Amino acid sequence: MKKIILLPFLLTWPLLANANGFEPLFNGQDLTGWTAASSTGPEDWGVFSVNKEEQAIHAYAGMEDGSEQISDWLYTNSEYSYYILRLEYKWLDNRFAPFAESDRDSGLFFHIHGDLKATLPTCLEMQIGDSLRDKPKGTGPGDKRCYTGDLFVIGSRLQTNTPRDGSFYDPAKEPQTGR
Repeated sequence: MKKIILLPFLLTWPLLANANGFEPLFNGQDLTGWTAASSTGPEDWGVFSVNKEEQAIHAYAGMEDGSEQISDWLYTNSEYSYYILRLEYKWLDNRFAPFAESDRDSGLFFHIHGDLKATLPTCLEMQIGDSLRDKPKGTGPGDKRCYTGDLFVIGSRLQTNTPRDGSFYDPAKEPQTGR
């Protein structure tokens, strides 16, 4: 199973792109073709809604600033194996607990294998946001940060041969096989 999961934490996601032969994953009107991990049935998209004027997917729309919110994600109902994914994201003003005081942190999961409702399914993640590497608090010592575009291997079964320093990519190091 290779689905695409959006793990939008405090984001809007305008994913409408039909130029140059790209197939849009989002129709700009509703969340047809998507399922929320917290979904309880058809047309329940958890914390997500669509702003038709912006043609964007919103997380936590209308929720009070500082309020406690559950983590949730959307995943595609279709599977993809060869693709180029283009998306835009935008952080809005409101911040939500338990991360109201920490750095912005979200991600895009792809090449998902296993349980789509698992807390962290086996997959690859592209970081969206800017946060200290000692998440979730993002307040620890050191200057190592996670930036939009950073890639992470999620799950114990996925392996990669990557030059790294501990858990982080470092082109100056020798490649190591592991998570």
